Amino acid sequence: MRSIVATLSKWLVKPEQRPIRREFAIWIQRVLLRRKPFADSKLFDWEEVQDLEEVNEMLAERMNEWEREWKQEGRLEGRQEGRQEGRQEGLLAGEGKSLLLLLEQKFGKEAAEQYRPRVEQADEPTIQQWLINILTANSIEEVFR
Repeated sequence: MRSIVATLSKWLVKPEQRPIRREFAIWIQRVLLRRKPFADSKLFDWEEVQDLEEVNEMLAERMNEWEREWKQEGRLEGRQEGRQEGRQEGLLAGEGKSLLLLLEQKFGKEAAEQYRPRVEQADEPTIQQWLINILTANSIEEVFR
């Protein structure tokens, strides 16, 4: 955006083009800068600018602040996603431990240990099905059918 504003400023350098520069500045402010992601920024001074040079200066001042703000928002979103993934992994690990405990109680520790790698690699729906299967299984093989 700064590059475009700078190019416009260079093209419209003649004194008689000042009204056109002002109109571009107002248009950029009212149309482009009011759109996402600029509209949400609390860092932009929305007083009406008079010329393209002012727009360029304001953009130059605010670019680093916007970048920091957007990175911070990205970090917050990343943390939330990370927490959710961590919860899911924790639930899966807990279900796997429960299944291994039930296998050990029903079929013995040695039998349960043989299936530990398979349980630790399984996804949630599979572990849930095995937990259901253990209720009626007469052998450990029937749990994993």
